Amino acid sequence: MSNLVYILFIIGFLIIVTILIFKEITAKRNYIEGFKKEIRREVVMFGDSILDNSNYVKNNKTVEAVLKNPNKYGFGVKNFAQDDAIIEDMNEQFNGFVSSNTISKKKKKNISRNGMFFISLGGNDLLREYHDNPSDVKNMEYFDSIWKEYKEMIEIFEKDISEISNGRYKDVKIGLIGLYLPVSNRYKNYDKIVSSWNRNLKNFSKKSKRRVYVELYKHLNQNNHFVDNIEPSKKGSEIIAKQINLAF
Repeated sequence: MSNLVYILFIIGFLIIVTILIFKEITAKRNYIEGFKKEIRREVVMFGDSILDNSNYVKNNKTVEAVLKNPNKYGFGVKNFAQDDAIIEDMNEQFNGFVSSNTISKKKKKNISRNGMFFISLGGNDLLREYHDNPSDVKNMEYFDSIWKEYKEMIEIFEKDISEISNGRYKDVKIGLIGLYLPVSNRYKNYDKIVSSWNRNLKNFSKKSKRRVYVELYKHLNQNNHFVDNIEPSKKGSEIIAKQINLAF
């Protein structure tokens, strides 16, 4: 009888040790350097060179690359933004997202649970008018028409993104990227336009819990933040990525 008890004791002891080892392994998978491992965040980007500055910096220094860098943020990123894009290009970019065969079901699910959409548009529309006609910088009529077009684009995007994939993305937040003002004297006259746009964008963002205003004006303000006086540099990429991270 004593032998049977001894055997049962050994078996019970081995079971307990096995359970403890399993818990330890699981804990190591869920924690990194003492911090609980988070589910990977997903970023889907639409817009212009604020989010696609690959024509101006090395591929590993773009906004997208910084966001993907596991030593920085380790985000999953799908980038549909294009250099020099204007508001009317949003429809094509959105269709690219909808029809993309590179987004797995698992990734779509993760976007819906732990992702955000980011949009940077409007700057090129304004620049085309006022850069070619600098004397019109005080005339806000064109500004108002572009702002109206932008608002309508965002509202259509919100509606469309909520309806696709059986409403999978209806609760996903949307980061609206504000405009920055290049430090070059060449653009100093545009301060009123940029400030008015950002003020409108902030107020527009407050009208929906789904919208998040992403501030760049206060953060991109040094010569080394830009390439060709206006495009985000390597340092600019880091600043923009940081602001995107803070939007979550």
